[in-house]
Amino acid sequence: MSEDYIRVLKESLEKKVDILNSIVVRNEQQKQLFESDTTTPDELESNIEAKGRLVDQIVALDDGFEQLFKRVEKELSDHREEYKEEIRQMQDLIRKVTGLSAKVESQEQRNRNLASSFFAGKKKTVKHVSKGTQAVSRYYQSMMRFGGAANSRFMDTSE
Repeated sequence: MSEDYIRVLKESLEKKVDILNSIVVRNEQQKQLFESDTTTPDELESNIEAKGRLVDQIVALDDGFEQLFKRVEKELSDHREEYKEEIRQMQDLIRKVTGLSAKVESQEQRNRNLASSFFAGKKKTVKHVSKGTQAVSRYYQSMMRFGGAANSRFMDTSE
């Protein structure tokens, strides 16, 4: 029975490594999105949602791993020599998980900084467009007060 639990623990760690690798890829894609001038809100939302689903999977794996580990922890420590190879493999996987987690955290910090710059640039663009729209609106309003373009001094009325 314990051997099955240990196999499941190992598979859980392997799955976590795979998911963390997928998050690393998504973070690189997100970096490219933040660095691009042509990024759409839909592209960003799609990337963020995909990462969210991956994080949800990791949380579920962690919860299951913790519960299962509690069941076999005593047997693993009591029979360390018997499970020596499985323990070593799990330790290797835990090191991979730790390394990937650190990489993901670093990428997330970088992407937070890029996001701040990205959205600050978008905000500046929106302000610029808004000011331009206001100027055009004021121009049309003033033209309407003076009778519109038909009464303009610059209008060529000769035929």
